[in-house]
Amino acid sequence: MNAFYQALQKPRISKTEALRLAQVALIAGDYNVVANTDRDIVDWEESVRANLPDEVANRLSHPYYWAPFTLIGNGL
Repeated sequence: MNAFYQALQKPRISKTEALRLAQVALIAGDYNVVANTDRDIVDWEESVRANLPDEVANRLSHPYYWAPFTLIGNGL
């Protein structure tokens, strides 16, 4: 969810696009698409991986982790 809110802060990014970017970041393991600065990328990756067991942190691309998130209402 942190990736979603970081992407949502970018100018001209809709809620739908922010959700898509956050899902792609988890699938690809590339958080550059959602971070505002290089420091944000490092902080976010470290916080995500530090709070998860290694076997989970290495499998975040599995749909179990990114597919349940949906938008309700107007996604614009």
